[in-house]
Amino acid sequence: MLGGQVVITSSRKGLFEAEASRLGVRLRSAWPRGRGAARVIVFTFAFYSPSTALRVFDFAVAQNSSSPASAEAHVMQGDSLRSRNDWSGAVVEYRAAIRLKPALAIAHAGLGVALRHSGDLEGAIAECRAAIHLKPNLAEAHSTLGMALADGDDLEGAIRELRRAIALEPTLEEAYVGLGVALGEKGDLRGAVAAFREAIRLNPNLASAHYGLGEALDEKGDLDGAMAELREAVRLNPDLPNAHADIGRELLEKGEADEAITEERLALVLKPNLADAHYLLGTALERKADLRAALEEYRSACELDRKNSAACQAYDRLARGKK
Repeated sequence: MLGGQVVITSSRKGLFEAEASRLGVRLRSAWPRGRGAARVIVFTFAFYSPSTALRVFDFAVAQNSSSPASAEAHVMQGDSLRSRNDWSGAVVEYRAAIRLKPALAIAHAGLGVALRHSGDLEGAIAECRAAIHLKPNLAEAHSTLGMALADGDDLEGAIRELRRAIALEPTLEEAYVGLGVALGEKGDLRGAVAAFREAIRLNPNLASAHYGLGEALDEKGDLDGAMAELREAVRLNPDLPNAHADIGRELLEKGEADEAITEERLALVLKPNLADAHYLLGTALERKADLRAALEEYRSACELDRKNSAACQAYDRLARGKK
């Protein structure tokens, strides 16, 4: 049996309970949130069939679409989808909230997060700025804006926004991770290490902070420290392709080609278009004298990233050798 969560405006509680009963869905709990017209009920439920769950979600969305009072319900539904990395679904919910209540800052901030993870940096930046205009002290909006600016290589702007987020909410762990990334890209490795360590102090189970710290320590030449942090990152979240690729890189530097091959292949299962993993896998395979397989990996790396001169040169070198 699987579980799900929906948010229903308080006035629709009875209708939702009746529909859940009709669909054969077992309601596990119900928590009221908010006050007055904005009061909502958070339901958790159990189901056997994914198609049944979709019908429950569709019914909830339909019930929450009629008045500005339901905007907060859409935000909470977006937050729920966001926690499951359903970014496209979250975008739909946040947009629905904004249509009902255009001045709801948390909806714009949530949409900014979802758009950034969907790859729409321009949209993410616009939504975060809208949220900040409506509510200047909304830390999440400053944090997401900072990370989106960093993604777009505006490091000065990113650092400014991330520091603002931390000043507003000193326990906002993701802001420290974003700050660590921006400082590292700017070349301030000492500052980056400090930011990642603070994120880990706030949340020792934050895989992204361990991964960022591993990268920063590697740049500082602390290979043992880097390896420990990268391994902790994949222990906490095995689905980090870049972390697996970086572990493979460290293993290659230690001469452990077989173990490196395992890590790079794990990275490519998770992210088949990761050019660095193809290049590193090719390097490991070449060291094992599997030249045909190495050539194919170098080819893939070069085709995916023409700026990866090492991969393209390795491909040319091996291709000439096979003629």
